[in-house]
Order: sequence, then C-alpha cells, then structure tokens
Amino acid sequence: MFLHPSNPNPQQNKPVKFKGVRELGYSSYEKLMDPTDVIKFGKKVTYENKVTNMQVMEDHLKQMRSNFTTNKAMHTT
Repeated sequence: MFLHPSNPNPQQNKPVKFKGVRELGYSSYEKLMDPTDVIKFGKKVTYENKVTNMQVMEDHLKQMRSNFTTNKAMHTT
C-alpha cells in the first residue's frame, strides 16, 4: 500500500472481479465478448438526406395527429 498526501485513505489492491477493456486490453476483451450481446438501438442515419429541425417537428406532429385521430375514432365507436 502506498501512502501519499493527496490520497490519505488508499484502498487495498484487490483483484478485479469483473474485468473490462482497461484490465484485459481491447483485443483480449473483444475475443471474450459474445456478439449476440451487442444491443443495437436508435434510428439508422443517412447522411445523404439530412433532415432539418422543421422536418423532424412536422413528422412528429403528423404522428401525433394520426394517433389522436385513431384514438378519437376508437372512442366514438
């Protein structure tokens, strides 16, 4: 244990229970990682047709209107 004035309460060096990239290195960690564990989320981005803020807002408003009309139609029947 190494005492230093900037760290008056050093922790014991214990073996790491869950080893990650820092402990193993990227190539070793990549071999251990199961490819089915990778979770993909989000939307696919195409840089050819960039969407402006106004287009995003209009799309969102269209979705809100369609949801509102379907809910209204369900409640009136």
